[in-house]
Amino acid sequence: YHIDLQHNTVVESGIDAVSIVESTRNVTLENNIFVTDGAGSAALRVAPTAQRGFSADWNVYHATGGADHIHWQTAFNDRALWWLETGFDAHSQFVNPQFADALNDNYTLLVASPSRGMADPDSSRVNIGAFDDALPLDTYRIVGPFTGQKFLERDTVELTWQTRGATSGTVTIEYSVDGGSNWTMISAGTDDDSLFEFNLPSTLSPILDARVRITDSVNPLLTGEAQFTVGRDSSVFYASTSGSVGNTGTTAADPLPSLAAVLHSYELENNRNVELDAGIYETFVPLTLPSGLKVYGDAVLDRNNTNPGGALLIAERNITLIDLELINAFVALDLSLSTSSFSVLTDVTIRDNILGIYIEGSGPDETGNSLVVNGGSLGNNTTAIENSGIIHLSQVLLNGNTLGIDNTGNARLNDSQILGGDTGIRIEGGWLNGGIFNGQAIRSILVEGTADTWLRGFEVKNGPVGLEFLATGGTHRIFNGVFSGNVVGVQATDALGDGGALLLLNHTFHGSGVTHVELVNSINTRLRDIIFSGAGSTAIEADTASSVGFTSDYTLFDPGLNRVASWQGVEFLDLTAWQVGTGFDPNSISADPLFVDANNGDFHLTALSPGIDAGDPFLQTDEEPSPNGGRANLGAYGLTAEAATSPAASLTVTSPSGGERLEQGTTAEIRWTSDGLGAVSAVESYRNAVLDLAPRAYLSFDSALNGLVPDYSVFPPGASVFDHSGTLLNGTQLGGPGAFAGSGAAVFDGIDDVITLPGDPLMVEHYFTVSAWVYGLPGLQDDATIVHYHNSNGLNSGFALRHVGGEIVFSVQPEVGGDVSVSGAFSFETWTHVVAVYGAPHFGSSDLTMDLYLNGTLVDSRVVTDGPALPPDQAVIEIGGNSEPGFFTGFGSPWKGSIDEVAIFHQPLVPGSFINPIADLYQSATGTPGSEEVSIRINGQLIAAAQQDDGSYAWNIPSNFPVGQATVTLETGSLTATSNLFYIVPPGHHYYINDDAVNPGDLTTVIGNDL
Repeated sequence: YHIDLQHNTVVESGIDAVSIVESTRNVTLENNIFVTDGAGSAALRVAPTAQRGFSADWNVYHATGGADHIHWQTAFNDRALWWLETGFDAHSQFVNPQFADALNDNYTLLVASPSRGMADPDSSRVNIGAFDDALPLDTYRIVGPFTGQKFLERDTVELTWQTRGATSGTVTIEYSVDGGSNWTMISAGTDDDSLFEFNLPSTLSPILDARVRITDSVNPLLTGEAQFTVGRDSSVFYASTSGSVGNTGTTAADPLPSLAAVLHSYELENNRNVELDAGIYETFVPLTLPSGLKVYGDAVLDRNNTNPGGALLIAERNITLIDLELINAFVALDLSLSTSSFSVLTDVTIRDNILGIYIEGSGPDETGNSLVVNGGSLGNNTTAIENSGIIHLSQVLLNGNTLGIDNTGNARLNDSQILGGDTGIRIEGGWLNGGIFNGQAIRSILVEGTADTWLRGFEVKNGPVGLEFLATGGTHRIFNGVFSGNVVGVQATDALGDGGALLLLNHTFHGSGVTHVELVNSINTRLRDIIFSGAGSTAIEADTASSVGFTSDYTLFDPGLNRVASWQGVEFLDLTAWQVGTGFDPNSISADPLFVDANNGDFHLTALSPGIDAGDPFLQTDEEPSPNGGRANLGAYGLTAEAATSPAASLTVTSPSGGERLEQGTTAEIRWTSDGLGAVSAVESYRNAVLDLAPRAYLSFDSALNGLVPDYSVFPPGASVFDHSGTLLNGTQLGGPGAFAGSGAAVFDGIDDVITLPGDPLMVEHYFTVSAWVYGLPGLQDDATIVHYHNSNGLNSGFALRHVGGEIVFSVQPEVGGDVSVSGAFSFETWTHVVAVYGAPHFGSSDLTMDLYLNGTLVDSRVVTDGPALPPDQAVIEIGGNSEPGFFTGFGSPWKGSIDEVAIFHQPLVPGSFINPIADLYQSATGTPGSEEVSIRINGQLIAAAQQDDGSYAWNIPSNFPVGQATVTLETGSLTATSNLFYIVPPGHHYYINDDAVNPGDLTTVIGNDL
């Protein structure tokens, strides 16, 4: 709604003439006369709750007997100050309206009334107030500049006027710099057409009483005059609590009284500065900061209004604030006027507001509004920051806010702390990187909603709940957190009922007598590379409903824990019982983590920690400092630059990992990794070769965590690997046996499995190369998909790599004509390297070809003349199946078997005179043994000597090998490595179970040695 009051005369005594109260909004006052008298009353009173949408101009206010002209948070009895502080009533007057006979209720205007002829020129009436008249007005009325208006030297002044009565038709225009004592002719004989523009001259110092005069060319008594100021054209404007409304604010010697006065006086262009002198400046309306403005000074901006509408600063684009204090506002800083702003705060304090900072953006991507905050603090706000854009906090303290950050965007906290309050940060579909959360009353981090989240590198301590997880859907990747001294570290309740997953990767949990991870009716939780420590604590507590989709492995459990898990009402006191009873954590260890100084909160690992190089071997360790052993460390600092370094050379047994039961007379795979001995595995060699060719996208499918972690995932140049991690549908599994030892693959069931990826920005070129390793099982259908790129609406477009009749077929839909194909035979139940090239130069001509290579050899080629018809929109890349219709009749059967190492290149890979990148890529899939040979012992018995350091040995377990506990020991010339305990057991097909007791070392194949 809107309330518009015009041409009213309101006269009261002892009460307010007009009072706007409660939650009234959108009131406009124009061309009115408001009069009152008596202390405590006001001609106009506006409550703090009623400021929203208010505007006023062309009014007359009159107050006597101790009354105020206007009361707006405080009393205003100076029209110039009221205008400068609020921007309202630029053309209004604080004067006696001069009624004809007010005592007898005659409120018509005297001839000399300042309200006569002074209505808004756009109004249909002449006088301000309720009464017009036909009395003569033989004057020029200057409309602009208005009294007290402020200009800068060399500004263009637009002189506008109204002509009343008979004139000669031309006027003389003059300018004075000394209040009218001396006049300079600007123009003579100018047409009396109500408009004239002139440029102000330069000035060496501010002019505080400049004037412009218009006079009839014949009748000198027919004249009009306006007063204004002229300031220096300065890059810096000045304000001080001792400043005057008559100053220009363009030099330190003539400051204006406030930031509001500067902003309402001038239209500041880019790269202007406002310097505020020390002091407290009450502000009365939201102040809009123009693009590029810098405001600085040891000043407090006090909005003194925490009601809706009580915003303090509203920024356009790219503003800078330094050393300010923003207090007592509904919103202290609003960054929502632009969609691409980059603003900076340095050493700014924001306190006692309903909302401290509001950043509006498009979510957690790298576009939209950005704010960098260096130093300073946000304290005692209801919500310190609401962010749907991008915010970077560096050395910032958030203290005592009910909610620290409400985040649906991208929040990066570098060396910044969130202390106290109820909740440190609430995240719904956003990113968090960094931050120290301490002492929240309810929880430090709250994750809600159904949108994906990504959290990394934070510390949470000393609260009832470190991270409360209530999201009902979405994929939630939470990495590298330290949870210390919380009653519950991570608590998931009624989570993921609509699907999705929660990944907790590389965390350190520490505390005495606490629960580290608590799951209540929450599915699909995955734990990897965790350290659980602290005397008397429980690592994992979960009810029956939470067992769905739960996985845990590569974890260190401190022996000082009270119990490893309370699982579906059953207590597992140690790791062995947990492994045997549930099958979880087969590669985990029980050991003292050997922190640097846990008592003082330093949970980095010492050089002797068993957590070094004990992480999931499929995770990439590029961020860990060298030497890193080629394998992730456990805990919060694994996979980061703060990880403890590995020895210069290292040897680690990866299988058996501990707790296995290996039967006599069977074959067991002994695996290890070495670092610093020169060994390069086949998978390392192949991936290095792929990366050297600069793929647009590369997926290795290593992770058994189903795409929740980066494993050479999709990474367009310059973007995060997390930008396009893909969607796995219908139970597609990752981490199956890969094309190489030590690698994983995507496994497809031949029914409905598929991996989908966005087509844009991964495919934007007409000429390209696709590479993959494929493994087909008997029963593989015709038209089974390897890779398919197409439009989701089924239009003819894109390409497909598929199986038809025992052949790999590469088909492309050109821009002109029907689809074209090349093909070659392949074998089932063996890995085949497939490379499809479109747009390769044809030797000896200007033609282009499409080529198919199998195991490094060209098997089919044909000349093509057009590029493929790339899908114009809604494009998808699908691997292993089809969730949408394709462009071939009947196309879309699911793959049955495995697919590994899919790479997409934005150029055709072409053999040259001296190099053949495709053959080289295939041949790179062989490892290089290390410089030292490896000997293998089981319980001290030598079973293999002088083996190549190639990471694998197949041990045929003798039928008479002693049963019981066993360890593998590897020896090189310089290193020794020993596995965790496993067990040699008798052969047999009968297994014995006794649920009354679970004892470490119990066997399963002999009566009396049961589980």
